[in-house]
Amino acid sequence: MIDFHGVKTKNKKFSLFIVLDDIFTIENQKHFFKYFNEQQAKIKWYNEFEPLNIQVDYNILHRPYEPLKEFFEYLIDKNIFYSLYRFQTIRNKGIGQHRDGGYENFNIEENLWDSYWIWFRLSQDKKIFFGENQEIEFENRAMLFNGFDYHGSPGIDYKDYDKPEWSILMRGTPTQDFKDEFNLY
Repeated sequence: MIDFHGVKTKNKKFSLFIVLDDIFTIENQKHFFKYFNEQQAKIKWYNEFEPLNIQVDYNILHRPYEPLKEFFEYLIDKNIFYSLYRFQTIRNKGIGQHRDGGYENFNIEENLWDSYWIWFRLSQDKKIFFGENQEIEFENRAMLFNGFDYHGSPGIDYKDYDKPEWSILMRGTPTQDFKDEFNLY
């Protein structure tokens, strides 16, 4: 059995993740896959040796990363985040199974759910697994999940760097409308 905390909802139920495919449709996925690649070809905003990782103490939605402005406008339009303070984009890189920072201070019963992790897959080839030993594969396009649970992408050997496999990890405080829709704290 996989050891996980999951996402706790107001009705005290836990779920490993909440699928957000209705928000991030197949059309959105295709559009942003093309957009990210066009922006990369045009202005080389992504450094292949260092994933884009914006972690700040201000709301990124108020000062979005200019090369991906259209994506941030999409987030605002979808009314997902009230405040976004982490935005990470990874291309063609596996990330081993891990728990995100702060786990040692996390208590599922005591911690307030003031922020959540959301992951978007821009390519169906990009994989993410849950569990210390990759027991569960997430097969949808987008999800809300608990970053304190083990998760990661396999260490795929990308011989062709131009193979554009993108994923986006975000952490922030959802809007009240988003919380209400998914019965979140």
